[in-house]
Amino acid sequence: MVSHPAIVLGIERFIFPATAKPFALDPSFYRKDRFFRYQAGDTHFPDLTGARRGDHYRKMKSRFSDASYVGDKIPTLYRNYDGLFQKFPGAKVIFVFRNIFDVASSYKTRLLDETDTWNRGVSESISDWNQSLDFTLKTQLKSPEQILAIEYESLFFGRQQMQHSARIILDYLGLDSAMDFRASLKNEITYSERLDEKRQVQLTSREKRQIMHNADFESYRKLLMSAEKRRAEVSLGDELGTAAVVSTGITVS
Repeated sequence: MVSHPAIVLGIERFIFPATAKPFALDPSFYRKDRFFRYQAGDTHFPDLTGARRGDHYRKMKSRFSDASYVGDKIPTLYRNYDGLFQKFPGAKVIFVFRNIFDVASSYKTRLLDETDTWNRGVSESISDWNQSLDFTLKTQLKSPEQILAIEYESLFFGRQQMQHSARIILDYLGLDSAMDFRASLKNEITYSERLDEKRQVQLTSREKRQIMHNADFESYRKLLMSAEKRRAEVSLGDELGTAAVVSTGITVS
């Protein structure tokens, strides 16, 4: 979505205020001067200029004035839905949920990486996953039009599935596709197909058993049904033109 000219999106830009108790974000954080001004306590990143962050935020800054949406990618935002909708009553959330086995494998891979400060393993992945599904389902019941649930695998793997998921998100946001977005999506499809070929599951049989005994598969199925219902409502149409409407996180890499 970051390639769409109508969207300005941070990369965990305000993760600490967003996950604080009480919720510490308000609309002033998303004004142009504040959004691009780094302050201690904003995020776990040391600045907005290092690594690939500099290119990303320069691109976001160039389109800010014409953007329809300004937002943030915050994997743990589900912990503060009540605070979010109190401070941002018109907010729209895109909740991307992933199968627990890949989530657990990702947690474990990062935990074993000596260069990473990550300190959460398979047990924590299950509790985080369960909580994210539970909180999202409960909030969807109260605010069904403010949370769009998208299955991770449908968003990143399979050419037609990815195009359809992109269409669903654009329809949810009331946006048409743009040439830059179409080109970026095609690149993302190619990248995701290569990534899937290299994917390795790092879980032992004991860890898989732990998942089967403790993961909340019932909530997962409910969210999956919600996502599939939305897919049935929005047709794929032709190569991401104008959306045709038939009926009107957690993930860690």
